[in-house]
Amino acid sequence: MNGNICLKMVQLQAAAHANEQDATLWRWFSDQMEEQTMNCERKKGDWIICVAGRELARDPSFDLAVRAAHLLCRALRAL
Repeated sequence: MNGNICLKMVQLQAAAHANEQDATLWRWFSDQMEEQTMNCERKKGDWIICVAGRELARDPSFDLAVRAAHLLCRALRAL
């Protein structure tokens, strides 16, 4: 395989993996909202994400705050 084809294959694999991660993240978000275990609040320019009454993330970007809360929830479950 030439270098361009290999690079394109790596790019396609990375895009597929990112799509899979996004689907998992937003499925988790939807489940938390539906079960009413998550609270998203905007305060002084930050998004505050709480799960089960516990603040897990705070960031000016909603997307980054949700991603951080998701990662922390996964890490806490692994303990």
